[in-house]
Amino acid sequence: MCFCLYLATSSDPPLIPWHGPVGNGKICTSRLREYLEAVRDKFLLPCVTEVGSDRGCGCGFRHDEGEDLDPSNTQPNHADLVAFLAEHCGTDSFVELYGCWAGDHAKEVRDRREVALLELADEKFHFCMDGYCRVIMPG
Repeated sequence: MCFCLYLATSSDPPLIPWHGPVGNGKICTSRLREYLEAVRDKFLLPCVTEVGSDRGCGCGFRHDEGEDLDPSNTQPNHADLVAFLAEHCGTDSFVELYGCWAGDHAKEVRDRREVALLELADEKFHFCMDGYCRVIMPG
């Protein structure tokens, strides 16, 4: 089963196809697929995008039920996510992220928190399963 990460923004961010290989530390983004529409209820912002890691799914991001919490394996994905948000969402006051297991996108939110953008890159940061993050953008 894969961890899935969703991003909500005020305007559509650019789409970045997965371009492998695994381990390159580059994220990918794609439009929300129709069967995942229920995840929109988690967000205030209108534009919802799927975010993948260098594995093509969200499993390359640290999350609280992950097998691999070693920051050296996941840090490049977190750093690239922060860079992406800073570059493409830097004029927003906040963006939103939600993470869950594949297929659990309609479950209730179990964890809510607010974090600064740079906290996403902190090696101690991990996403919570069924967890919502309001990410405060610098500026």
